[in-house]
Amino acid sequence: MSLTPAFQPHIVVPDQYVRRCAVTNCDGSDWRLERHHWAPAALFGKDSDYYWPTSYLCKKHHSEWHRVTATKAVAKARREAGSQKEGIL
Repeated sequence: MSLTPAFQPHIVVPDQYVRRCAVTNCDGSDWRLERHHWAPAALFGKDSDYYWPTSYLCKKHHSEWHRVTATKAVAKARREAGSQKEGIL
């Protein structure tokens, strides 16, 4: 029996070595870095940190990411709900 997971974990850089936002050309005006989970545990399971990458984003870019993706997700859900209602007629 192999104990090797189906996906090899990504290379993890220890927190103490992260000094900047992962967004290209970020001016660093907001130096507070937050760990961004590209595959949140709520959706991908409790071990998602191990199998999916994370990045450090400044507070500004982390908030922007969640604002934009949440807005688009809500709009998509509304469009899909509307098209399903039309099909019921």
